[in-house]
Amino acid sequence: MNPHRRRPPRRDVRLSQSRARATLALAAALSLASVEVSGCASAIRANINAQFEAIQQFNEAVKYSRWEDAIRLAEGVCHDVPSTSPSGGAQASKRAQCASYRRIAYAGRAADYAKVGNFEAALADETRASEALDDLVVANSQVEGSQRDLGVPAIGVETSVKAHAMEAERYRAESRLRLAAYRSREIPGARREVALAPPAPASLPATSSSALVATPAASWPELTLEGPAVASNATDAALIVGIEHYLAVPGVAGGSKNATDWYLHFTKRMGIPSERVTLLRDHEATVEKIERFAKKATADVRPGGTLWFVFIGHGAPARDGRDGVLVGADAQQDADSLYARSIAKKRLQALLVSGNQHSTIMLLDACFSGRADGGTALIPGLQPLIVEVAEPTPPPSQATIITAGKSDEFAGPLPGLGRPAFSYLMLGALRGWADANGDGKITAEEATTYVRNALLSTVKGRSQTPELQAREKGKVLATGASEAGPDIARLVAQ
Repeated sequence: MNPHRRRPPRRDVRLSQSRARATLALAAALSLASVEVSGCASAIRANINAQFEAIQQFNEAVKYSRWEDAIRLAEGVCHDVPSTSPSGGAQASKRAQCASYRRIAYAGRAADYAKVGNFEAALADETRASEALDDLVVANSQVEGSQRDLGVPAIGVETSVKAHAMEAERYRAESRLRLAAYRSREIPGARREVALAPPAPASLPATSSSALVATPAASWPELTLEGPAVASNATDAALIVGIEHYLAVPGVAGGSKNATDWYLHFTKRMGIPSERVTLLRDHEATVEKIERFAKKATADVRPGGTLWFVFIGHGAPARDGRDGVLVGADAQQDADSLYARSIAKKRLQALLVSGNQHSTIMLLDACFSGRADGGTALIPGLQPLIVEVAEPTPPPSQATIITAGKSDEFAGPLPGLGRPAFSYLMLGALRGWADANGDGKITAEEATTYVRNALLSTVKGRSQTPELQAREKGKVLATGASEAGPDIARLVAQ
């Protein structure tokens, strides 16, 4: 026997892998076992791949506290799972995954509701999370029974049983504490919640030095917090594209988060019917899907309405330098792939204005210099292709286009936030931050000026000058918006 030969890991060590991996392994084992009977191996592989993709999407939603997305994914997983499944089998594994997702998602949203004082909603969501925990305990027992039936060694099953029991008891104790806190209208662990501390008062007592010490630090507001609907835009339609993770080129930190905020703004605050609002994020944002859903938006928008298009990602110059392209999520790191997997701005504009809408609004959080937010080239060898970009041709009379910067600049993040600056500030502008004259209306020029001045005040390491292209620069983009913006002077000074 070769003394240097690596010994296989002990069985009990192998059996102590993460719970998520064990669940997937079980699902795979159950699926593969059924292949011998049904002969549908390709369908099983597709199902396993779908489970991996769902887990990745859910984890990303939780990571960035996108609880609406997490709940949507959780309910999607639960959709095909009967409320009472037979003990054992793949259904038990799916039910466990469903219950685990629902517990995490509803508990997370409950905590966010509590932070803004909506304790009734927090209590309702935490109750749902507690019910999901009960379902999880039952489903886990069924999964463990399936493991025994499949011949998993007893030591492995017993280890799993004990781990799940301890985990469930810990979750249950934490849930009881949260439920009690929400009933008492308190925030559990409020001292740790620094980022969402109440905003500072508009003015401080001149003679109170202690008040200066107690004032919470200024911070950029969180835009996902839902406010009252400011209008009913039943005739509008929208397409939002946010690419944070590209397949091969550098990513755009916070792009997916900003896109989600825009989706909630259109559906919750502006009142656009959700079936007329499409959100494409990360791998969904291929050139084919962008074109497909641009055409859908033009079909969805009603006469007299507004078609909105928001893009958050990378841009690059066209080969002849006379146009820009919006880079699709699956572009490779070579020039040919970049142009093949991108859509020209003029082509997209032509698609969007072909509907029956009264106006078209394009908000492009992308520069067309071919650079990432750090100033580096998206693709090696791309820079020599850049020539001086001609003056942009005026858009059609009903179109308003606002871009994140000039053609020779690069768009980047907002200091202290780590999210694309232009799309974040523009959304704030439409919520009321840009209403300089207090008339309750936000025009394209007001919004662009606000974003431009905010960037001039806060961004020091690059030049980024948003540009407005419109025949009617006084076009009203929002009405009834009265939200006060952040104190930028304090943000800069601290």
